[in-house]
Amino acid sequence: MSSERLGEEIHFYRKKADLSQGELAKGICSQSAISRIEAGEVYPSIDVLYLIALKLHVPIEHFLNVTFHDYTYYIKETIKTIESLNKAKRYQEVYEITSLELKNKKTKNHIWFNQFLYWNFYMSCFYINKIDYLECIHNLENLCVNEDTITKKSFQELRIKNVIANLYAENKHYPESIQYYNDLVASLNSSNLAFDYEGEILLIKIYYNYGKTLYAADLIGEAINIIDNGIKLSKELENISYLGQLYYQKGLCLETKKEKVTNISELYINAYRIFEILDKKEYLNITLEKKRKFIAPILN
Repeated sequence: MSSERLGEEIHFYRKKADLSQGELAKGICSQSAISRIEAGEVYPSIDVLYLIALKLHVPIEHFLNVTFHDYTYYIKETIKTIESLNKAKRYQEVYEITSLELKNKKTKNHIWFNQFLYWNFYMSCFYINKIDYLECIHNLENLCVNEDTITKKSFQELRIKNVIANLYAENKHYPESIQYYNDLVASLNSSNLAFDYEGEILLIKIYYNYGKTLYAADLIGEAINIIDNGIKLSKELENISYLGQLYYQKGLCLETKKEKVTNISELYINAYRIFEILDKKEYLNITLEKKRKFIAPILN
């Protein structure tokens, strides 16, 4: 990769467009950042490069050909950018990036990446109200109807199905959501997929979402069984990513069943302590606000 060559190209097209560095930078980054990019001192991030290309009316592929000789690196960087934007709930930017990337001819040759882009394109369309949840679900389901071994042998399709189950649950279509979760758990428990860290988190997350859906559907006994499976798996894998949420959800179930206060309190205290360890401020605040009486012993 040549940052100098990329800088020269951006400088050339900026001059051709009769823009100053400040004018090009407006709404994208600082003028000093453009200066450093043109000098070849730094690489722009993928989202910044997209915006520069748009403002200069230059196909993004041109800059990519200059910058990324290794397309695998480019894919990784694009995925990282999209996931970061999703985490920040900047869905309009996800929509813009995926829309542009899906027009890139190279993308069609990478089946797994193409599926990733469409998945995030449809979700961003839903979040910015371009489509409703039913159309979003329909589009996501179509993404999973294929026999491609690359997508079938990855966790990506399972992640998409988890999203579909969530969308059904959030809109109170509990039978459809529960069916998806049943299938997901069965697939994961019977699959030969290698469980790396991300795979472990996915399976635990599915147990958590499944238990939450069963609770919302007032299937409390079934919810407790699924949540217990998630807690057990979290301990076996020594992975506490969702353990706090699982304890909290089980506390809700026991409250509904009017179990002993000491048992309920123990669950909420466990949840609170894990939220502290992981610095999950949102969950800490929810627990303090809604379950203070149960965790009072550790607050004094």
